[in-house]
Amino acid sequence: MAQRSEDNTVRVNCLSTDAAATIRAVGLRRSKRTPRRSAAVVLESILALPVFVIMLMGLVEFGVLVENLQYIQAASRAGAMVASRTAAATLNQAALPADVLVAANDELGRMQTGVVARQVRMETNVDNAGAVGATISRTDGVSAAPNPYVTITAPNAPAGAYVRVTVFVDVPDVTPNVLAAFGLDFKNEVVQQTTTFPWAGP
Repeated sequence: MAQRSEDNTVRVNCLSTDAAATIRAVGLRRSKRTPRRSAAVVLESILALPVFVIMLMGLVEFGVLVENLQYIQAASRAGAMVASRTAAATLNQAALPADVLVAANDELGRMQTGVVARQVRMETNVDNAGAVGATISRTDGVSAAPNPYVTITAPNAPAGAYVRVTVFVDVPDVTPNVLAAFGLDFKNEVVQQTTTFPWAGP
């Protein structure tokens, strides 16, 4: 009985030794793989980081743009309101009425000090006599506006006499041009907003 007990003890010890060796071997294999896996994670992070940064900056830029569009809309509304109360003879002068330009730029100044419209365009079908006539357009501003980056479709002209004012603003005046560092430069782009009011006269 004693001999059988010793045999069992030897067998258990042998099994324990084999199991420990197996565990050590597996541990060594895992430890050898760890540096490779760490290097792969670092490489994946390096490749994904620029994409993540560009997406984050794009979200910030778009968010600021959407927030500031309300000021451009307010500027076009202020200009249209002034134009709707302007005398017919003044609307038909060769130049855009100064009061319309001032009203639009005053509203833009609420967005940020020093911001002015790149261009303000007024359209109206009011003739010199105050009756409905051919549509004319009067434009004033720093320079001609290029194709807009953001376009709000103007509503159809209402029946009767009307005035329509469109305000163009450079994109860098509306939102930080942070994507320029990645080749997405909006310095030559503009945003526009349009408001149409019925003409009421002075």
